Amino acid sequence: MVLLDKKLDVLYANQLATEWLKIAPGVNFGTTCFIELPENNECCIVYNGCRDDKRKEYLLYTISFCEQAKPLYLVLFVPKKEQSPVPVAEKRLSDLITDLAQRASATCTNVLITGETGTGKSRLARVIHNNSQRTGNPFITINCAAIPPTLLESELFGYEKGAFTGANKMGKIGLIEAGNYGTVFLDEISELPLTMQAKILYVIEEKKLMRIGSRKEMKMDIRFIAATNQDLEDMVQSGDFRKDLFYRLNIFPIKVPSLRQRKSDIPFLVNSFLKKVNEKYNENKIIDPGVMDIFLKYHWPGNIRELQNIVEQLVIVSNKKLITVQELPDHICQLEREPLKTQETGLCSYRDQKITAEREIILKALGENRSIRAAARQMGIGHSTLLRKIKIFNIDWRAICSK
Repeated sequence: MVLLDKKLDVLYANQLATEWLKIAPGVNFGTTCFIELPENNECCIVYNGCRDDKRKEYLLYTISFCEQAKPLYLVLFVPKKEQSPVPVAEKRLSDLITDLAQRASATCTNVLITGETGTGKSRLARVIHNNSQRTGNPFITINCAAIPPTLLESELFGYEKGAFTGANKMGKIGLIEAGNYGTVFLDEISELPLTMQAKILYVIEEKKLMRIGSRKEMKMDIRFIAATNQDLEDMVQSGDFRKDLFYRLNIFPIKVPSLRQRKSDIPFLVNSFLKKVNEKYNENKIIDPGVMDIFLKYHWPGNIRELQNIVEQLVIVSNKKLITVQELPDHICQLEREPLKTQETGLCSYRDQKITAEREIILKALGENRSIRAAARQMGIGHSTLLRKIKIFNIDWRAICSK
């Protein structure tokens, strides 16, 4: 056992604590942290403000407070054999993504980042750029899904003066040209029309760009990072994405795992978001351990973005310092339970019937079409909306559409 204060001054330490401190310099005990010790040694988890001996996955920890003294952190060590193996494996998965990002930063090759919505693909792209040799040059983000098709070419490639009716008299620099000598991040690359895909491919292969209305090509030195939540290989097979462009972008692929695949990151992220939100709203709120338990069980279809929004919502809505389970949104707990039935009639509640009906509609639309896009058009909703609902209901759409 070792008793530490916030500055990591050792008040009492044994040999184990001394060895532990050697491999954990600069640890901030105000946040959750995971430390794996050398072989045949022990492990510990430090968690801010909580103690619960039943929570084996956190291994355990406490913080004692004194009004007239600075906070003291009591770290309890647990033998390694008692540790749950899941957090270690998941931490290694996160480390793998970090290692890939560092390796990508050391090169100038194109990168394709794939993963579900909200997993942090855009932030990862920024990290790769900031740690590369191009860090002092522009980082241009292009959301391919946000630009109307009629404006896409002029926004991406720019135009000369008088190129078309209504054009700026001085002409306009395109977003790709603005990223020359830097990095262009093509977010939602799967939304690009085939005609634009061909133009992007030309810039990548020939390293040249021509504005609309111009006859002069300009040399480009650009690193492209693309991101998508779609399966581009499936889109290539269906003819919705160019095979040659896919190969040009997929030189350095990085697949970002969903939050449910690396749940050991949840305590880290919650504390990080909580700290930022507390500072933003001048609050000092903390999370009850029961809330963290539910966070670890929830499947997070919106991934990190959803978790961040939930933490901010809880800080704003709660009128107490301690955020409890009772203040969680209904949908976080609802999807973890079996459909509830009323005691009198034995029938499912209105909410459960609504969820069941929505799932059946989605299954029917997918069964009648060969892709998510076609099913979304039939239902009259956006394909991204349908994709999100498919993840919420855990539907294997590939198996259904292939029938």
